[in-house]
Amino acid sequence: MSNKFNIFAIVFLAISTFAGVAKAENAENLDNKIFLAQSTNAQFEGFMNKKAKRFVRKNNEDWVTFKKVIRLYNESQGQFAKMNEDEQADFYAASASIKEKLDKMWNKDSEKWLEKVEVTEKVFAFLWSNKVPERTLENVNLQALKAESAISR
Repeated sequence: MSNKFNIFAIVFLAISTFAGVAKAENAENLDNKIFLAQSTNAQFEGFMNKKAKRFVRKNNEDWVTFKKVIRLYNESQGQFAKMNEDEQADFYAASASIKEKLDKMWNKDSEKWLEKVEVTEKVFAFLWSNKVPERTLENVNLQALKAESAISR
């Protein structure tokens, strides 16, 4: 009886462990599917270079602009936040061009990528519209600094 119980316990433990690993992997995949994060960005480039070669060559400026902004977001969110309105407008134009191409492709993969591009664009728009203005030394209240230094003496 105890051998059967031990075997049952081992099998149950193994099944629950594998189920937990599978669930964690699925959760990780879902996180990557939200918008063009670093890992999915490389996959998207591969997809476009394979399935939309002509578009990438013909609209190279849009493609380069789009990739540059995605890369900037992934590598330096501080520099990403400092992008000016012209650079942001260029990104939106490039994004519109890419979305138009993906929409015309009419397959499941292009639909998924289209959704990711749309969400990425919305996330970036939110970040740019809600960025905190930079503070320069002139904007800092010098009286408060003097008071702090007087207290610390």
